[in-house]
Amino acid sequence: MHITPTDVARGAIGRQAEGLDVEGARAKRDGLVRLIDRQRTPGTPEHADLRRQNPLIGGFEQDDCFSDSVADRVAQHFETMDAKVSEWDRVIALLEETGGAYAAAQDAVQTAWAADYEERRTTAVGRHRQQLAERRASEQDRLHGMPVHLGADTAAAARHLAQRMGAIPEHLAAEVLHAVLAGAAVRADGTLALPAVSVMPRQQLVSPASEKTPVKPPAPSSVPALEAKDILAAAERFPWALAAQGTRHWPDGEFLDVALRTVRTQEHDGYIERLDMFIEQHRRRLEELLRAYGPGSRPASHGRYTLIGQPETLVILERMETNPFALRGQWEKEEETVLLDDLEFAWGRASASAGEQPGNSSGARQVGRTPCLPVHRGSSL
Repeated sequence: MHITPTDVARGAIGRQAEGLDVEGARAKRDGLVRLIDRQRTPGTPEHADLRRQNPLIGGFEQDDCFSDSVADRVAQHFETMDAKVSEWDRVIALLEETGGAYAAAQDAVQTAWAADYEERRTTAVGRHRQQLAERRASEQDRLHGMPVHLGADTAAAARHLAQRMGAIPEHLAAEVLHAVLAGAAVRADGTLALPAVSVMPRQQLVSPASEKTPVKPPAPSSVPALEAKDILAAAERFPWALAAQGTRHWPDGEFLDVALRTVRTQEHDGYIERLDMFIEQHRRRLEELLRAYGPGSRPASHGRYTLIGQPETLVILERMETNPFALRGQWEKEEETVLLDDLEFAWGRASASAGEQPGNSSGARQVGRTPCLPVHRGSSL
């Protein structure tokens, strides 16, 4: 989805003008013109802020595959600001003609644009989902019937590990394969870094006799459930990590439940405080993520990275660092993974730009104590 300066201007001014009379609209327009003048004038604080935000004005910076010169990005900024001035001029002319206060619902141009924008957004999301379905179908065709080989030493290690854990070997193999497909890292010594493998021990398998024995339901948990509204309210306390309300692509909370379902019960107590700490610790990285991939950026103009800037995305990112395999598994059950794929890519790029080392924060992914299986090149699990 290509987002034009007119899209940004019309969405922003439609909200800012609501309820204003012609004098109020003219005051807003004049204030915007003064801001643009200060941003264009060297030596002003506004110009300095713009330079700090884009430190290589006039130079080049290859920070991602969509990057252009910083000068081009600054030019796009002023193109958008000029579009906002033009939109204010249109609103002022309308108010001078009709009188009274501005109402977006009674503005024919605004309502027609809003309908068109929503149609374009829906089409773009549908196109991404179709591409994802086609890609999955292609991968299934390619993988269907693919032989799987284990070396004798690896197979023996797997059997020995299953015996030590009291597990069914097939269950262990399934867990390891799921971790590999989810992107588990292979260490330099050839072993596979896995989280704690949650396999079902042999003694816990249900037998015909045990099915006849009534099972006592577990006692209700005394740990309070996480309330989505409280989590969103906590996220909203960090406006520097969020897109402006009018530039967000999704209603607040649309993907929040998926992320919260991966917060274990023992993590509920104090979770909001830990989320606050995560956001503060990653401030530079979150600011870079919003700047480089949020609404108004060139990557976002291609219809990608639509989760960036959403309040619930702060929870998704915290889960991505803390419990990535659970997040990926839950997401694949409920949502199309293209949005999560884009977010993971952008989060990694933001880490490099902000000077952080992925996985080294206090919320870094933890590797369990499960013994490692050797993975040899040329063999597959």
